[in-house]
Amino acid sequence: FVLGPSHHVYMKDCALTGATAYETPLGDIPIDQATVEELRATGAFSTMDLVVDEEEHSIEMHLPYVHQVMRGRDYALVPVLVGALSPEAEAQY
Repeated sequence: FVLGPSHHVYMKDCALTGATAYETPLGDIPIDQATVEELRATGAFSTMDLVVDEEEHSIEMHLPYVHQVMRGRDYALVPVLVGALSPEAEAQY
């Protein structure tokens, strides 16, 4: 999991990617589709549209480091964009 605060859009929830992989200068990082779908099925998460996903930098900045650290291992990423959560929403997530 990589959590990133939303800098590009205002939102009151957490959002999941609709992408199947994130591209980095070091190579692609696959998205853990099963976990993303399981989280989406809870109804607590929205889905980032492609423009938001591409323009948000809070998750993107971590990806080359994640790719380097995980090199040679079988892994998939679950990126979560975190909005301006109320205390009640924080407890829910």
